[in-house]
Amino acid sequence: MAEGEQELNLWHSILSDVAAHTASRRLPLRSAIVLGDEGAGKSSLVARLQGRKHANEEHAQGTGLEYSYIDVKDEDSGEEVITRLGVYTLDNSSDYKSLLPFVMTKENLETFLVVIVLDMSRPWTALQSLDQWLKVLDTHMKSLEAPNLDELRAKVIADYQAYSETGTAPADDGEQIALPLEAGVLTFNLGLPVIVVANKSDMADALERDFDYRNEHFEFIQMHLRKACLRYGAALLYSNKDPRTRDLLSRYIAHRAFGFSLAAKANISDRDAVFVPSGWDNEKKIAMLHAGLKTISPDDPFDMHIVGSQPIKVGASADIIAEDEQDFLRKQAAVLASNPKESAPLAKPTSGAMPSPAPAASTAAARSAASPAPARQPSVTATKAAANGTPSKDGAAKPGAPLNNDMLANFFNSLLKKPAAGATGAAAGTGAAGAAPPSKGDAPK
Repeated sequence: MAEGEQELNLWHSILSDVAAHTASRRLPLRSAIVLGDEGAGKSSLVARLQGRKHANEEHAQGTGLEYSYIDVKDEDSGEEVITRLGVYTLDNSSDYKSLLPFVMTKENLETFLVVIVLDMSRPWTALQSLDQWLKVLDTHMKSLEAPNLDELRAKVIADYQAYSETGTAPADDGEQIALPLEAGVLTFNLGLPVIVVANKSDMADALERDFDYRNEHFEFIQMHLRKACLRYGAALLYSNKDPRTRDLLSRYIAHRAFGFSLAAKANISDRDAVFVPSGWDNEKKIAMLHAGLKTISPDDPFDMHIVGSQPIKVGASADIIAEDEQDFLRKQAAVLASNPKESAPLAKPTSGAMPSPAPAASTAAARSAASPAPARQPSVTATKAAANGTPSKDGAAKPGAPLNNDMLANFFNSLLKKPAAGATGAAAGTGAAGAAPPSKGDAPK
């Protein structure tokens, strides 16, 4: 009988130890709200955090609001699942912001953290998108009028001040010596932990190739994103298909949501894997990026240099196909023939004589005679005579007289190729002499 009691007491002791250990490992319920524009990769990001390569197309995604979860494993073993993180993904439009009150209420507000996903394949939208979703959150938080909002804001400040690169967990209820916040830090306190994920950061090579981005452009983008995150006390992580960025993001979410320790140092040198944890950054560290800006001023607006229009590459030129000369002349002749006459009919010039140029064009006529123009090219004197005056009774053009369409039409017709056999020679002679008389059929009637 004594042996039976001993065995019973042994099992009772073992089960008590297991129960105590399980109770100590029980974690509070936590949730995350994922926000971002269309095409930013929110569903793919959540799928990677779940251990899947891409979003499962077999399961229909929600419209407006989608719910999923991420298994949280033991930080020591990395194998045992000890809790789950609920994930709410809001649709890509801010029009669905009216669904936030159904998810984030003043009763469960303290259980949430915020993940804002930016599309780094289109970095020109990143800053505007971040500002838009932060404003949506701020409006929603104010509308809740949560009685514990001041406590939540104080918790965000305490977590920011308690950051340590040695892997210290976020601040708890114990007393700690906290340094005052530096200038520009947490000027907007939402009362929730915010993680900004710059997704598709591996598109930097494509941006260099297609949009002529340089290293200073990527540092300029990082500078503006870090400034925006600093104002909200948010963390900044670059994410892509590299498993290392996924693992870091997963560990950091567990760190902020459940208080797991994190021994990951900040990284601002790798443009594809930037990591700026909340509490590490300040204005002086951001100013270190100024040294890499050669042709860009740090004070320049973001959209002044980060644009989506594809620049024209040096050395690249489009082929320009010139219109055929005869087609061009036919079009001009048709335009002149279709327009009504702008002046009264002129007296017919002397048969076989081309109207003489104006006195102002005499020098040009002498030069034209000395250096014959190529075949089928307009005569300099004839052009000036047509443009500057009209012929008188003796065929001389008077400067300042109204322009006559008949004369211009005849001039262009004389340049067109004739189907007759002798027309080619006549046209060539006209181009060579520069002032050959038109045929009787071409004379104005």
